[in-house]
Amino acid sequence: MGEEAEPLYDDGTMRIMSEAYEAADKQLGVSDKALQVTIAVAIIRALNDGERDPKRLAALAISEVRGEGSGRIEAEPDSEPPRRPGWIKASLLG
Repeated sequence: MGEEAEPLYDDGTMRIMSEAYEAADKQLGVSDKALQVTIAVAIIRALNDGERDPKRLAALAISEVRGEGSGRIEAEPDSEPPRRPGWIKASLLG
């Protein structure tokens, strides 16, 4: 039998994503599957860009669904850039 794949996200990260998704879904009240997927993808994209705050993740997803933004994290003045998860290899960042 094959080896079990290691999960991409640890339990803490999954909790952050779940909290962000639930907050965005509650605020938007969407039942459309395509919009639910858009929310999830926006959260995952921002998470992979280094964002870890569930409130910011939810806000970015809501902005994406409403067509108000790219879903990308904008650096705040005098703030450190978001840290990428350790599992992303430098060669993949291209």
